[in-house]
Amino acid sequence: SIDLYTTTALYVPTNENATFSNGSLARCRIINLQRSPEGIIHMHLRFKLDTPYETILQVRQAVEKYIEDRPQEWVKLLLWRCVL
Repeated sequence: SIDLYTTTALYVPTNENATFSNGSLARCRIINLQRSPEGIIHMHLRFKLDTPYETILQVRQAVEKYIEDRPQEWVKLLLWRCVL
């Protein structure tokens, strides 16, 4: 349901409800999985230029493990790219 201040979403497989403030959703990219079964989420992570490469690899490994540990929610990590 949607009202002036909040949006309530239902996750059908587990029958969980989540309520979001509309302000928190204002800048989000929302994908309707009923229409987009292969939706893609873009995450932009920022690191300082002097961040050690090993730290960036640790973050990538943590993201990959998070995805692998949740096969019902995530299919795979499609791309990992560092840009300046």
